[in-house]
Amino acid sequence: MQCRVWTASPVFPQEMIVRTSRKEWWTAVHEAGHAVIGRVLGLECGKVTIVPDFREKTSGVATVHGQWKTYEAWEKRGKYRDISSVYRGRIIMLMAGAEAEIVCTGRCRGGDDHDRLQIAITMEEVAIPNDDLQRYEQRLRIKTSALIRRHLRKIEHLAKALVEHRTISGRDVDRLLRPVTSPPELERRRRIDKVRREGQATGQLSRISIPPLIQD
Repeated sequence: MQCRVWTASPVFPQEMIVRTSRKEWWTAVHEAGHAVIGRVLGLECGKVTIVPDFREKTSGVATVHGQWKTYEAWEKRGKYRDISSVYRGRIIMLMAGAEAEIVCTGRCRGGDDHDRLQIAITMEEVAIPNDDLQRYEQRLRIKTSALIRRHLRKIEHLAKALVEHRTISGRDVDRLLRPVTSPPELERRRRIDKVRREGQATGQLSRISIPPLIQD
C-alpha cells in the first residue's frame, strides 16, 4: 500500500513570477515538504509530481510507500524500531505539507483535507499517552514545524526542481537532495570534526556525544 499525499501550497519568490504561476509554486513547496521530511525520517519514498490529475482532483502528489515496506527496509539496515515509530513518522510526513506552507508564508491555504484524513486514520494505530489525541497531535505538529525549519533549504531546492521538471522520480529526488546540507547539519559536522581533530592532536579520541538531528 502506498500513501499518496497531495495539496496546493507555499512561498513565492519574486524571481520566479515570470516562470510559473503562484498556485504551481505553492503546490511544489507543499509536495516538497512531504517528500523531504519523509526522507529525513527514513520512510520509503517514491516520485513527486505537480502535474494536476483532474480525475483524482489533485494538484500534486508525493508518493510514500506503506508502513510495512518502511519497517522491512529499517530491519535490513539494522534499524530496529517498533512499528509505532513508522506510524509516527508517517503522521509527521503527512503534516509536513501544510506545515511547510505555514513556515514559508505564515498560513496554510487549505487543500490538505486528504492529508488530515490520513492523519486521523494513522492516529488510530498509535498508542497515545492518556488518550489525549488533541495534545498528542499538537506535539507532533510542533515537531514537524521544527523539522521544516531545519530542512527548509532542501524543501526549496526540491520545489524549484519540481517547477522546472514537473515530475521527479524517487531516485532523482534522492540525488537532488544529497548535496543540499542544512545549516544545523553543517554545524553538527563542524563540531564532530573539531572533536576528532582535538583527539588526533592529543592521541586520544574522545567519545563524540552529539545528539542526532532527528529523534523519535
